[in-house]
Amino acid sequence: MLKPFLLAVAVMVSSATASAEPLRDQIEHLEAAWLDAYQRGDGKAAAALVSKDVVVINAEGRAVGGGDLYSASIARYAKAAKLSIKIDDIQPLGEDAAMATGHYVANVKADKGEWTDQGYWLRLYVREGNAWKIRASSLSEKEPPTTNVTVR
Repeated sequence: MLKPFLLAVAVMVSSATASAEPLRDQIEHLEAAWLDAYQRGDGKAAAALVSKDVVVINAEGRAVGGGDLYSASIARYAKAAKLSIKIDDIQPLGEDAAMATGHYVANVKADKGEWTDQGYWLRLYVREGNAWKIRASSLSEKEPPTTNVTVR
């Protein structure tokens, strides 16, 4: 009698585990969806992937809030820069939070010319219901070397 019960429990547990996507895959899918929305200049789609009280810190300063404000800023940035990102590390921060770091390259076209920015980014994620959302985002530019440096 106990053997069929244990078999049923084992099947249920393995089914639940098999359907649970690993954290890295979940965050990579979120970032791919965000980058796709950014590249298309679809601020509303990008805003749907962040929490309503997202905090963004970049070279222009600090901004708080998702929705229309976030949507408008994404649409504005997307017109000026094509972006590529790479995720270097993803770490869980408990059950409902995670952190990722990586680097980016932005090819910028503006009135004052064309250039490439590059640097590092950090994002914090929170689980809202069954979905991960971007809760905070920060980046720092890495200036290219101005002179050749020789290490001896």
